[in-house]
Amino acid sequence: MVSIDGTDITDVTIDGDIVTEITVDGDVVWPNGLTEIANYIEDDWGDNSLTNRSSTSDGVYAHPDANEAGDVLIGRYRPEWKVEGDPSVQVGSFTLDYNDEIRITSNLTVGEWKFDGKLSSTVNSTSEDKREINFIFQDYNNRYFIGWETDTRTAEESFLRKTVSDSRSQLLDLADSLTDTNQHTVNVTRDSYNGLEVVVDGSSKGTITDSFLPTQNYFVFGNNSTDSNTPAITYSNLVIQ
Repeated sequence: MVSIDGTDITDVTIDGDIVTEITVDGDVVWPNGLTEIANYIEDDWGDNSLTNRSSTSDGVYAHPDANEAGDVLIGRYRPEWKVEGDPSVQVGSFTLDYNDEIRITSNLTVGEWKFDGKLSSTVNSTSEDKREINFIFQDYNNRYFIGWETDTRTAEESFLRKTVSDSRSQLLDLADSLTDTNQHTVNVTRDSYNGLEVVVDGSSKGTITDSFLPTQNYFVFGNNSTDSNTPAITYSNLVIQ
């Protein structure tokens, strides 16, 4: 909705004719415009889909001055995801079983990554669980990610880790904050001073400063274990800003 001085505009007319759509440089800004794409990436899966979206705003741009190179992407709502495996989608969420992954292009390295998640069970697989949320991702050899583990795995709990040149190291131990079958809200932030923080259900799980910065290519939800005993995980309410 567009508003002027706090009053929502519900009807626009010019010389008595009703205006059904307003565009700026080819982008629709009214109706159903900028309020839907206030964030860099936002998805509620309310259209029960990952691809061929019925209500997509994939590619809304700010147009820089003539002396700047190219347009700047400012927001995507219900965007197109690249899908591997066979994830299932429900209205308002999606589920990754073992060997499933979805990803989307993302260049954000300073900001906030927020999402909800819920494990289907706490029965661990026989090999390492790989439910990972890669929020700064160059490739699997260079990335920052959250690991969402079950509580029955020996010496494995949820964590914030990085991988540098295929060498993993743990940055924050999230203990058992994500290891049950309750729904949890996770916020990960990274500031311009290389500070990282993870907040689970409104409670900070720690901060750390780390100067590693991979080339950001994607945001990735993955359940990359090949073990069929790996519990599925359901995600919803993604906001990247």
